Amino acid sequence: MEVRRADRRIATFRIYAIQEYEKRDFPSAGGYQSNVVAFARLTSVRPA
Repeated sequence: MEVRRADRRIATFRIYAIQEYEKRDFPSAGGYQSNVVAFARLTSVRPA
């Protein structure tokens, strides 16, 4: 997965897990719309 940062560089992430949580176990703060969470690690940052 790639994300363009505020400094215009491109950060690349690798997703290593996806987890679905029961709604009753998911925090209500922040107005979450889904109970699916993707876990990722930054793997590189490159110029735009």
